[in-house]
Amino acid sequence: TTFVYNGDGLNQGGSMSALALDNTSGHLPHIIFRNTDGAIRHAWMECPGACSWYYEAVDSAVDASGTNIGFAIDTSNVLHVVYHDGITDTMYYRKKTGGVWSGATNLGYGIEPSLTVSSSGLPAIAYLTTHALMYAYSNGSAWNFATIYDESGSGKYAGFPSLKLNGGMSDQPVISFIDGDGHLSLAYAGGMDPCPGATGYDCEIRDSTSTYKTVTSLAMTDSGLRSMIYMDAITGG
Repeated sequence: TTFVYNGDGLNQGGSMSALALDNTSGHLPHIIFRNTDGAIRHAWMECPGACSWYYEAVDSAVDASGTNIGFAIDTSNVLHVVYHDGITDTMYYRKKTGGVWSGATNLGYGIEPSLTVSSSGLPAIAYLTTHALMYAYSNGSAWNFATIYDESGSGKYAGFPSLKLNGGMSDQPVISFIDGDGHLSLAYAGGMDPCPGATGYDCEIRDSTSTYKTVTSLAMTDSGLRSMIYMDAITGG
């Protein structure tokens, strides 16, 4: 266990933390987290000799809300962050290039984002609106948005998305999530089982038991092999 951050004497500790390793020779850790004043902060380790932790503000004008922050580091060591601001009820994206954080890009309303980067270093995000599972990705000059799952007409809502990109299929999204019936599901491009309310994406139920499930996490190999972990809120397993 390593002590990382104890605030500035007024706003101590942190929550909603997300960890990624950079692509330097030491693969050093970076942590994005919510300070207790609601601001988004970045803590990272440098090892010019003895290793030390440093921290900085990413966005001090927000009150980050939800349960998670999306964070990834690409192969060029550019940091990508997405988070929901409870003050403006808006999802924002920022990146850090050459030691400088960009201004916030307003992506509209969105919560519980899961972020990854494509093979060319472009950000992609799975997130929730009030009723649907959405996917947003940058082509380098503009953001594109797609509905992945929407059963709001039946009063059913998606939850807990986790996003990976299938590099073997031109960085197509693969998303684990909990569907409106509480089932662990997987959404991806193509196939034979169209997702409700979506075009061009298919949904596959991976666990159809009726107990309530939360917090999915998806991992993929380079060959496209998928593994998922999730929590059953009834059994606690």
